This record gives sequence, structure tokens and C-alpha cells, in this order.
Amino acid sequence: MKQIIIILLVSIVFTQNTFAQQKKIQKLIGRPEEHFTLFWAKFKKAIIANDSDAVSRMVAYPFADGNAGNVGNYGLICKDETDFLQYYSELFPQHVKDAIKNDKYRGFDPTIATDRITKEQYLLQPSTDKHPPLYNYIFSKVKGIYKMISNSYNN
Repeated sequence: MKQIIIILLVSIVFTQNTFAQQKKIQKLIGRPEEHFTLFWAKFKKAIIANDSDAVSRMVAYPFADGNAGNVGNYGLICKDETDFLQYYSELFPQHVKDAIKNDKYRGFDPTIATDRITKEQYLLQPSTDKHPPLYNYIFSKVKGIYKMISNSYNN
């Protein structure tokens, strides 16, 4: 009987510590800002509807990938919505659309020493067994409004 009580007490202490740690991490990371969740709902709806025009209006221009401007590397730079629409299907293949549909984004994580985003940014890093993460899609406020600002190559 003593062993059962000891096991229960240890389990309770462990559970409380784990819960406290999770709560502390959640507090550091934060929940998505209301403005972002509103933006995300519209962005997601446009992606699911395959409304490339609506998506292109939710992008900050010039829009560039991580190799843009690097000598000798292919880089994508879209100066406006027209340029962006030419690359829409390349930027949003089905596995990326699925990640968006399933809300596979996250905010800044202070536990990641080299996080690619800041506290006011959000990251979509779609990947599957067949599709390792090639791009990191980054969302940030631009003049007070959330936009997709870049997609950087996952090194």
C-alpha cells in the first residue's frame, strides 16, 4: 500500500511539474495574436478556394525567397501581384495547401536558439514524408496588417 501511495505522489508531482513547464512555455511563446488569427482565417479560406487573386493581395511586395539576390543561385523575386500569380502553383503545391488547411503554423519559440522568426511573426513550415520542408513561409505585420512576407529555403 505504501508503494502505491508513493507512486501516486511521484506521479502527481511529475504531472504538476510537466503542466507548469508547458504553461511557462506557452506563456513565453504566446497564443496567436487576434489580428493574426483573423488574417489566417482569410488566407486559409483563399488557399482552400484556390483564389490566387485573393492570396496575392495578402502578400507584401516585393516578395522574395531566401535565394533572391544571391549570386549564382536561382532566386524568386515578385515585384507585384502579377509576378506573384505567375509562381502561385509553384509556391502552393498540394502539400503546402494541406499544411495551411490544417493550421500548421507557429509563432516565435524562444526555446529554439536559431528561430527564423521574431516575436511578431508566424512561420508555416510544411513537410510530409514525401515532401521535406523546402520553404519556410513567413508572415508578419506590414504597416499594421499581417501579410505573407517571404518564403526562405530551409537549409
